[in-house]
Amino acid sequence: MSLSTDQYAIGHKALLEVLRGWDLAENPSEPAWENARNQFASWFERLKDEGWTRKDVYRVVREVLDERPIRFSISTLDDLANFESGLTGYCEPKSIVRFPNEPSDENQLADYVRGNRWR
Repeated sequence: MSLSTDQYAIGHKALLEVLRGWDLAENPSEPAWENARNQFASWFERLKDEGWTRKDVYRVVREVLDERPIRFSISTLDDLANFESGLTGYCEPKSIVRFPNEPSDENQLADYVRGNRWR
């Protein structure tokens, strides 16, 4: 399934909104921080439910990282880059982000993702 321009724009805008909340809640001891993390997880689950693929999510995350919006702290952008590592497989196999219709076995998933078969 290929995303429409509108679907992509909505997902991009939603990610920026989530990151804004994430940026405002930098202190992990605050309830707002946990709420921001939950909003990010909800954003990601919603995209998967809407049929976004690893490639689609990577594209929107990479775009935000390439823009390096000055309204976000370095810490927030670093956290987003860590998420990107989970998308590309440049992390421990157990930390690779999972999508529907991809291998369920951890080692097979790592081979699939690191082999760029999702691009």
